Amino acid sequence: MNDPVKRSASLYSNQLLKGPSTQIKASGTGLFKMLPNNVNKTSLHPTGVTPHQEHTELEQELHDKAHIDYDRVAIIPNPSVAALYEDALVYETGTAITSSGALTAYSGAKTGRSPLDKRIVEEASSKDNIWWGPVNKPMTPETRAGRASPFQRLQLAFPRGYPEHERHGFDGLSTGAYSLTQLPGRWLVDAWPRTSLVVHWSSAIGPVLTRSPSPLAIAHGFRPRLQVPSPEAFGRDKPLFSSRPRFFPTRLPFAVSGKAAVWKINRERAVDYLNTRSRIYVIDGFAGWDEKYRIRVRVICARAYHALFMRNMLIRPSREELKDFHPDYTIYNAGKFPANRYTEGMTSGTSVAINFEQKEMVILGTEYAGEMKKGVFTVLFYEMPIKHNVLTLHSSANEGKNGDVTLFFGLSGTGKTTLSADPNRALIGDDEHCWSDNGVFNIEGGCYAKTIGLSAEKEPDIFGAIRYGSVLENVVFDPLTREVDYDDATLTENTRCAYPIEYISNAKIPCLSPNSPSNIILLTCDARGVLPPISKLDRNQTMFHFISGYTSKMAGTEDGVTEPQATFSSCFAQPFLALHPMKYAKMLADKIETHKANAWLLNTGWVGAGFAQGGKRCPLKYTRAILDAIHSGELANVEYENYEVFNLQVPKTCPNVPSELLNPSKAWTAGEDSFKTEVVKLGKLFRENFTKYESEATEDVVKAGPVV
Repeated sequence: MNDPVKRSASLYSNQLLKGPSTQIKASGTGLFKMLPNNVNKTSLHPTGVTPHQEHTELEQELHDKAHIDYDRVAIIPNPSVAALYEDALVYETGTAITSSGALTAYSGAKTGRSPLDKRIVEEASSKDNIWWGPVNKPMTPETRAGRASPFQRLQLAFPRGYPEHERHGFDGLSTGAYSLTQLPGRWLVDAWPRTSLVVHWSSAIGPVLTRSPSPLAIAHGFRPRLQVPSPEAFGRDKPLFSSRPRFFPTRLPFAVSGKAAVWKINRERAVDYLNTRSRIYVIDGFAGWDEKYRIRVRVICARAYHALFMRNMLIRPSREELKDFHPDYTIYNAGKFPANRYTEGMTSGTSVAINFEQKEMVILGTEYAGEMKKGVFTVLFYEMPIKHNVLTLHSSANEGKNGDVTLFFGLSGTGKTTLSADPNRALIGDDEHCWSDNGVFNIEGGCYAKTIGLSAEKEPDIFGAIRYGSVLENVVFDPLTREVDYDDATLTENTRCAYPIEYISNAKIPCLSPNSPSNIILLTCDARGVLPPISKLDRNQTMFHFISGYTSKMAGTEDGVTEPQATFSSCFAQPFLALHPMKYAKMLADKIETHKANAWLLNTGWVGAGFAQGGKRCPLKYTRAILDAIHSGELANVEYENYEVFNLQVPKTCPNVPSELLNPSKAWTAGEDSFKTEVVKLGKLFRENFTKYESEATEDVVKAGPVV
């Protein structure tokens, strides 16, 4: 009972909800399963599904495209917020309604993205464009199914130690005997008894497949499509275990010999898992507010929390648009079920894979909802530049009263969300945008804000948006009052909230502007205190610093970190990039030049000295004063001086900002020698990082960096 989330879920373990057409069942986890009296309860799905006499167009489409079994799974299309609240509270451990009215949910063991498990299918249509490497690992469609033996592949249908309460969805019939037809190189389960196999369960190693001495017909008219190895592969002719026979989900692809599609293995594994659920959710929405470029996205998931999250993050279609909605991309989220780590190319039980040819994304082994959002983002990073010559950007954007647009780029902790929330400017979006010939448009229909340390005083807009319809992730709350403690990082530092963008009072709806940006601001938080608070960039410097994507990790935040650690993320979006960073940098520079926009490097970090030397973070009032001067046009017309090593142009004056603060060499208080040491250190780190991109960069861009 140490988990505050689980503790809150057990408060009502002895209550019953009563109604004329509802039954209540308490599960082993202390939650309830509310079932109408007319549901069809089977041994395969003890929770039951409502039988259908006819099938909807959506159900047929899901069956034809992915073999979703609508006779055994309740498919819930585009449910309301209230319906998702109800299902989350009934079926998902750890969910609750907080005092603000927001739903809170727990994402399981994964409380953040898994960038090391992201893969792109290597196929003909996209392989020549993808930036292959640590960011985009290839998932080859044709490779050996795995290095493991058939016995190992079979036993890992359920990994060792897989929770007992999660196996119930795979319970089969009272017998596990099924007939086989021998085909070249494999055995295929058939509907008529010739030779049978029995699946037995071992708590030590999982399911075991053996030959049955007495063939039995298949009950319930169920025709499994499970490809299995010959029983001789196990060296056994009789069952190893005689208790707890189990049946695998349909179409689980066990390859015996030859080659099999690794992508297909993961896709089928996800669909098989979804087919074992009593209910799944379908969320349809758009990515991109500009109708000319928007992409239709369909999410198929098993958790109401995931459905509500994507309902908030995608742009919600009207009822008329939903009537004829057919997706461009489909996400299969089976995150509660792991990938088979013995499949070649898998490094863990987590897999986040995108297939640009099939226009699908498959999630296994992580319930962190942000994987769906960032998967869509990666799709836009590929689709927009390649197909439409539109630049995708990891940025926030706002618009002034005169229609002038500003883009803010920055990594976590640089102030991107704080600075783009300006009471005098309308918010276009807080995280993902595209820049086309028609202006700037937001990709998302909602915001995904970090909530650690949140308060009404610090972030009034975000704090006010946490209400009914929003979904909080991995926060700790008081089980009696349901008040959230935003300072509690017991579960994770990465606590978040997803809410519709219309919950922000000064949001611009629709979230787009016909105007191209007037100002491009690259945000950094330099803890060494040697980057100027504000610098004006030329074309080549913009490309260099955009590709570098620099910020700092503070000393003391991790064991062994005794000085600020430089962090570089190309284009301020490295985990989501699909193409080489130079492609995006050149597009950005061309657009800045075409539209005569100003580019700036804004440091929200330390001034006077570095973090280690006792400096202080630049006061927010000065940073906002700098922004005001940028938006008014005053800062573009003052006198500038060159800042050595980095060769940056620094203003000598700025309204409402002390002049001595603007040039680090003049503001430094910790000794001249230490200043020069820190400047050279940081300059060398920039140069070292940029060597990864020099082969694709022009000589002018390479020279635009620090000279050390």
